[in-house]
Amino acid sequence: MLQLISMAFIWLLYHIYRIRIHEFCIYNIYIQYNNYKLYKIQKVFTNLCVISYMKGGIIMCIRVLSRYERLTRDKKEDMTKKLIKAKMGAIENIKNIEDIYDIETFKKSIEIIEEQYKNIENKSIFHYTSAEGLKSIIENKQIWFSKTDFLNDKDEIKHTYDLIENIIGGTRLLETRGDKELNKEIEEFKGYLDKALLGEGNSFNRVNSYSASFSMNGDSNLLWEGYSKDDGYNIEFNSNAIYSIVCDVNKLNLDCICIAHTVIYEEEEQINLLKNEVIDIYKIFKYCKKFDKLEEFENLISSNISNIVVYSLFFKSAEFKPEDEYRIIMSFVDDTIEERSFKIRVKNGAFIPYKEVLILKNTTGVNEMPINSITISPKNNLDIVENGIDYLLKLNNVEGIHEEAKWTNKIKIKKSEIPYRY
Repeated sequence: MLQLISMAFIWLLYHIYRIRIHEFCIYNIYIQYNNYKLYKIQKVFTNLCVISYMKGGIIMCIRVLSRYERLTRDKKEDMTKKLIKAKMGAIENIKNIEDIYDIETFKKSIEIIEEQYKNIENKSIFHYTSAEGLKSIIENKQIWFSKTDFLNDKDEIKHTYDLIENIIGGTRLLETRGDKELNKEIEEFKGYLDKALLGEGNSFNRVNSYSASFSMNGDSNLLWEGYSKDDGYNIEFNSNAIYSIVCDVNKLNLDCICIAHTVIYEEEEQINLLKNEVIDIYKIFKYCKKFDKLEEFENLISSNISNIVVYSLFFKSAEFKPEDEYRIIMSFVDDTIEERSFKIRVKNGAFIPYKEVLILKNTTGVNEMPINSITISPKNNLDIVENGIDYLLKLNNVEGIHEEAKWTNKIKIKKSEIPYRY
C-alpha cells in the first residue's frame, strides 16, 4: 500500500514538473535559442525519475525534480533577457516600410552623422596621465592618438556589428512569423549587408582611425587609479580649442577626417541609432531588388555605412560607463598616408601604433596650448609638486587658455578634492 502511495506521489510530481519542462521547451523553441527537442527532454526526465526512485527512493527522486526546477527557472530567466533584447532590436512593422521610387532624393535625405560630430560644443575635457606623460605633453607640445584597433576595449567594432545582428535577428524572429517570403528576403538582405560591412576592402575592414581619449569627469577616483598611477595629474583641455588645432594640423590632408563626441554607453540608445541606419539600408535594398539594381547596392548605401562606422568609434560597452569618456578621432581614408606617419610605443608588453599631433598655437614667441588647468593626484602630497609644475611650464614657455576660450598667460594648478586616508 505504501509503495502504491509513493508511486502515485512520484506520478503527480512527474506531471507537475513535466508541464513546467514542456513550457520551458516551447518557450525556447519559440525564441529560437535552444537546440533541445521536447521529446528528448521528456525522455531524459522520465528515465531520471525512474532510476532515482529505484536507487534512492522517493527522496532521490525529489532531488532530481528539484534540479530540473532550478534548470527551468534559470534557463527561462536567461531566455526572457534574450527575448527582451530581441524586442528592443526588432524593426516593428517591417512589412509596411514604404518603398523608394526616387533614389537620389532619398539619398539626399540621409543625415550624415560625421557632420554632426564636427560641431563641437565648447566644454572642459580631462586627460589623466602620469608625471612622465605630463612632462612629455608640455615639452613636446603634443598629444598621442592611438590606433583604435589597439585600445583596451578593442571589441567595440564587433560590439557594433553584434547590435546590427540583433536588430536583424530580432526582426526575423518577431516580425516574420508565418511569412516565409519576408523571412527569406531579410536573410538575403543580411547577406548583402554583411558583404558591405565585412567584405574585403569594405567598411569595418578599412577603418584606419586614431583616437585621443579624455574624460568629462575632472576628479575621478577610478581614473586616478587607472591612468595616472595614483600619483599623476590630469590636464584640463578646452574641447573646442583642441579640436580646432587638431583639424588645422590635418587641414592639408584631404584624406583625414576629424570628429569628436562623447562616448555612448547605453545599449538601447546605440540600438536606436543603428536601427535608423538599418531601416534606410533595407529600403535601398528593396529598391535595388525591385528595379534589378543590386550591383549598385553597396554604392547607394555608402553614406549609411559611413554613419555606422562613425558610430562604432563612439560606442562602448556599459561596463566602461564610469570613465565618462570623450574622444577625438582622426580617420584616414588613404592607407598609404596613414602607413607613412605612425610610430610605435610599448605598453604592457604590447607594441601600439600611434600618431604625434601638435597642439600648439605659436604666436609672438609664446607657446599657447589649449590647457585650462592641471590637477594634482589626491595621493601626491609632496609640497614641491605645484612649484615643479610651474617651473615646467616656464621652462617650456607654455601659456594656457581659460574657460571662455581666450588665450591667457596662466594655467591654473590645483589639487584634487578627493580625500584620501592612508
